[in-house]
Amino acid sequence: LTSNTNYFFRIRTICRGGRPSDYIYNTGTTRRIECVAPPELRVDVVEPRRAVINWIPQEEAIRYEYSFDGVNYTTVPGGATASSVNLTGLR
Repeated sequence: LTSNTNYFFRIRTICRGGRPSDYIYNTGTTRRIECVAPPELRVDVVEPRRAVINWIPQEEAIRYEYSFDGVNYTTVPGGATASSVNLTGLR
């Protein structure tokens, strides 16, 4: 799909027994979903050399990464639904 383009669509419900409802017709305009940093970032210091970073997962995410230097990034395990990462060996 192309951003800012009108598309025609219809939708219906499939009821018990497989019986379909009537269609509802409509048009909609696509919009670009912005990729934003996860909100409500919170860092919990668990031990002197360990911390847990928590956030709210974002709908448009496919994965998260973290970096200590802004150059080298590490992928957070858990993919798009990850909401925290456990960091160990901190100095």
